[in-house]
Amino acid sequence: MDFGGHGLSSHYSPGVPYYLQTFVSEIRRVVAALKWNRFSILGHSFGGVVGGMFFCTFPEMVDKLILLDTPLFLLESDEMENLLTYKRRAIEHVLQVEA
Repeated sequence: MDFGGHGLSSHYSPGVPYYLQTFVSEIRRVVAALKWNRFSILGHSFGGVVGGMFFCTFPEMVDKLILLDTPLFLLESDEMENLLTYKRRAIEHVLQVEA
């Protein structure tokens, strides 16, 4: 999939920032629309960073994670807890509001 503002996808509205967490939310939104429970992620470069972050946030949804030319990213244990609670909860809340 193309992320907003990349590839053939439309750009965000002026003033809307491009954050890593926003792209993680885009994956979650597509997964919800397709009604997938589990799926594999193949990410290249920045797409691998986003895919890896999605996996850290929603590990039960990812069957396989394949990263190509992806820079190493390290998470501290408190950041992992933050992803699995607050950021995950925020993404799920937005999906509920949109539904």
